[in-house]
Amino acid sequence: MDPIYYPLEMPISAEPVTLPKIEMGHPMNNKHRCGLGIEDLISLLAIIKKNEQKTIQQPPIQPPIIYPPMPIYQPIQNDNNNKKKKKIPIIPDTKIKPAKKIGIKRDWWKLARDFVNVYLFFSTANKYAQFSKVRNNLISQKSKSIVQDVGVLKEWIISLEESFWEEFKIFTDLNVAFKNIDSQLKIQKESQKIIAMIKKFLENLISKSTKLQDIPERVQKILYEYIKDRAYFPKKYLTTFQVYRIDFNFYGGTKNLNDEQIGMLLTFLLISGVAVQQILLHMKDVFIEFRNYPNIDISAKYIGSIMHYLVRDTFSNNPTMIREILALLNYYRNYHLYNEQVEKQEDIFNTGMAFVDNDEFAEFLIPENNITEFWNLNTAFVDTFKNYVYAWANRLAKLVKLKYQKSDVNLLPKRKYQRPEDKTATYIEVDDND
Repeated sequence: MDPIYYPLEMPISAEPVTLPKIEMGHPMNNKHRCGLGIEDLISLLAIIKKNEQKTIQQPPIQPPIIYPPMPIYQPIQNDNNNKKKKKIPIIPDTKIKPAKKIGIKRDWWKLARDFVNVYLFFSTANKYAQFSKVRNNLISQKSKSIVQDVGVLKEWIISLEESFWEEFKIFTDLNVAFKNIDSQLKIQKESQKIIAMIKKFLENLISKSTKLQDIPERVQKILYEYIKDRAYFPKKYLTTFQVYRIDFNFYGGTKNLNDEQIGMLLTFLLISGVAVQQILLHMKDVFIEFRNYPNIDISAKYIGSIMHYLVRDTFSNNPTMIREILALLNYYRNYHLYNEQVEKQEDIFNTGMAFVDNDEFAEFLIPENNITEFWNLNTAFVDTFKNYVYAWANRLAKLVKLKYQKSDVNLLPKRKYQRPEDKTATYIEVDDND
């Protein structure tokens, strides 16, 4: 009898595992008998089976085995010969390749310019902040001292214009008021009275202030404080008309004033500021004797209004407007004042801004549009007034400035120490007016 065996078919090409098969040998013939009958064989097999059940134990249940994914094969073709196609596994690369560094191209000149601009900004801001306390103190002192200064100038003008005030006493009911709608005869009649009064005022002012020795020392010093370089004023003291004709430095002080500019400042101070605003508009408060004059206020207001408009027109073309946004920013920013027209300008070098001569003094005067006929009917007097006032103001302001600027400590150039090689200190003069 051939042996009994249990072949196990292994999976090929991922085929499932099949159950084992039993193959029997050829049937026994009488030649190969071993002396055992059929019954004996059956009994023998039963005994063997019984013994196997006693000795063989069931193996423990094992957890399922997780196999890794099968590798992917790709065929490789060989064009040179007709060999069989082979399959090789493609193993993925687990290493992450570093990204290539891309160089940044820099504009070094632009970077240098930006650095210089940042440095200039911070150095300028630091310089501005350090001087801001000094500037604020100077403006504060001016705001406090102007009351006393105006009081001194007011007494001086009242004293030298004594004959001018007497003109108002000639007629108790003097009234020089008129309007453009009035007849030309009436306008001309009242204009003659006004011209006579203004001429008297100019005669006294020019004749008694042409020479410095005729002006009190105290008055001279006050005048100098309002016409000097690097001067500061009380807030809202200057009118827009004046601001547009004055240059201002980085800290808000006046800068490089010429004869026309200081003449304008002096005339606005003495005539428009003191004579008109402080005296003629308050006649009954200044002079007790005029309290019984019913029309003194309106007459003085007409005379004062025309005097101011004549002063303003005298300097309308000379000095000319300084059309620089930077100069205006220096003034309004340092004085903490807001000018909408200036703040809207985005380019400081833009000269296209509409410069309008706003006249803040006119707020308390007779409206100019109501008395324009005075200029039309009296052109000769208007020109004479402008010529006399212009020449007088420029000359007087120049004399005062030359006298006091030499001893002005604020105008002296700053000294900086420079240590040479031999380590001895020397001075160098630096003018930082700009």
